[in-house]
Parts: sequence; C-alpha cells; structure tokens
Amino acid sequence: VPIKLYIGGCTDTVGNPSDNLNLSARRAKAIARWLRQNGYDRPIFTHGFGESLLAVSTPDSTDNADNRRAIYYVGSYPPPAGSGVPAVNWSAL
Repeated sequence: VPIKLYIGGCTDTVGNPSDNLNLSARRAKAIARWLRQNGYDRPIFTHGFGESLLAVSTPDSTDNADNRRAIYYVGSYPPPAGSGVPAVNWSAL
C-alpha cells in the first residue's frame, strides 16, 4: 500500500483571513520541505486551511496559540469526509 503524508496548516483569527490562508499554506509547505530535506521519501501533500479549522473556537482577532498549528494524516488516500477535515485539493510537494 503506498503511504502518503498529508500536512494541513492552520492559523488563529488575528489578521486578514486571506493573509491567514496564505500563512497556513506556507506553514504546511515549510514543514513538508523540512521533512523532505531530512530524509522523508514518501509522497507529501499540503493544504492551508487558514482560520477554517480552529482547535479552539474564538472570535475574530483572537490570539490563540492552540490554533496556530499543523495537522498530519498518514494514509493511502486523502483524509475522508467526516475525519474532521473538509474535502480539499491537496497539493503535492
């Protein structure tokens, strides 16, 4: 079974939502590049979720470190519906 790694970047609600979306995508890609440079040789896919996957529900402009994070899924296929992650177009590294 071909194993793949899916990395999703997330942000808190401080700042512009479109800037946070970009930041979350950069966060996921930076982690993926680090793993690749340090010997991880399986396929890696990334996606930036911005503010859409808050770990802790907060109002806008709330600085919350719990929401600034990356999520990881390992499997043959992208995370399925109902896994807590919406269906998205994952980008290959």
